[in-house]
Amino acid sequence: MSVETNIIKCSSCEWESSEAILWGRYSYELPNLTRVSLDRTFGWCFTCEDLVPVEDIGRIHTERDIAERNCREAEQILKQVEGSLMSTLGFNRKQITKLKQNRDFARKKLDGVQMLYNVFQSRTSPPRCLTCGESNIVRVNIPEPPPNSVIPTGFAHPGCGGQLIVEHTRFRIAMKFTQENVYSLDGKKIKEIPID
Repeated sequence: MSVETNIIKCSSCEWESSEAILWGRYSYELPNLTRVSLDRTFGWCFTCEDLVPVEDIGRIHTERDIAERNCREAEQILKQVEGSLMSTLGFNRKQITKLKQNRDFARKKLDGVQMLYNVFQSRTSPPRCLTCGESNIVRVNIPEPPPNSVIPTGFAHPGCGGQLIVEHTRFRIAMKFTQENVYSLDGKKIKEIPID
């Protein structure tokens, strides 16, 4: 399967990138060795001198709210089905088993997000570049352009003076992710896990 991606380039020089730099599997490893998804966004790393994926720590509040809502909804649906007449007569066993699995998954996800939220409440280090691990970064807003258009980002290309622009294209990329990038809770890469 291929996915459409927009091109990000400089208005004054030959520098070019794409939205695909955010693609891939990124996770934090928690103290109990479970992994939770790492939210990321676009940023300019002055160490890498490039547009890179950077930690998006601020999204953890939204992630926690979503995980709490999903957990509540899974519990409510399970209670409704378990309390139904069909359930008391022995029907819906497969459905109830599946709903219990969904509820357990939602609880596990909420536990991981809550643990991450608690860690980030006391984290003192700034967001980091997910390529080199340095914090010498600035977040870059990459807007979604309408079809067949170009939109300025409002970010000046360091060293060049041109502006980064986003060009809508019909350019498609097919990618197979071969590894999961795993980071410490401080945003430093600790390992890469092969994906089969």
